[in-house]
Amino acid sequence: MRLKVLRETGNITKASELLFISQPALSKRIRNLEEEFGVKLLLRSARGVEFTSEGEHVAAYAVEMLNRLQEAKDTVQNMGVLRTKGMIRIGAPNRFAHRVLPGLIRVFSARNPEIRVHIRSAYTFEILKWLRNEELHVAFVRGMVKQPNLERFLINRENVCLISRSPISLEDLPRTPRVVYSTDPPLHDSLEVWWQKVFACPMKIGVEVTDSQTCIQMVRQGLGYAIVPQYCLDGGSSGLFVEALRDHEGKPMLRETYMVYDRKYLDLTAVRKFVSFIRAECPPPKGL
Repeated sequence: MRLKVLRETGNITKASELLFISQPALSKRIRNLEEEFGVKLLLRSARGVEFTSEGEHVAAYAVEMLNRLQEAKDTVQNMGVLRTKGMIRIGAPNRFAHRVLPGLIRVFSARNPEIRVHIRSAYTFEILKWLRNEELHVAFVRGMVKQPNLERFLINRENVCLISRSPISLEDLPRTPRVVYSTDPPLHDSLEVWWQKVFACPMKIGVEVTDSQTCIQMVRQGLGYAIVPQYCLDGGSSGLFVEALRDHEGKPMLRETYMVYDRKYLDLTAVRKFVSFIRAECPPPKGL
């Protein structure tokens, strides 16, 4: 676990905070490992730490062993015959985890009280990384996912919208400040491509913020326009001009939400029940 966290953070200070141990204690344990293996595992610099080739090998092996241990625990916990037992590990985008998932988990847990649920939330690109590292059984993700080992099930499809405090036309956008918020790379990249195809000039960036809700409040104050997926407006769009965007061919710009999972996890009772539950509770949007 220590090597895994240190590999992800690249920083002893951050790793020690996440592991709830002191920096000297973490450094000592790393030195003990280096003495045990007889090689240098880390290179320290002012920017943090980097793994040597030997260190990368040991860290990768440690992650693999942790995943195998978790897989063994999951399998054992899901071996109940008379009663459904076990634990399911779920990843979801922050807003989906806040607004949609609690209601679904409430119903699922009421029907399956013996199944424990563990949820992690982050941007979609982080969730997909956890999924690839076998840290999750099931994930909810935004945007199109094309990975051959993953099954996907469409949960929803929503418009990407232009919002401003007062009506605004597309022709006005290059001259108007845009309020920008941090989002996952696929959405950011798709909006960059859209802009390049529709306009022949760079966009005018105004205020930059970290999340969609702060972005929307900045727009309410008249600090510019923003482009957000429709689900970001589920708290209400009163007082805002909202227009669904279309691409350069006139087709609606859409943002999908999928449930994705590796088919092998359907051997686990808890995962199989959860996937079946979501498919029943969240039928795909009509007309697809």
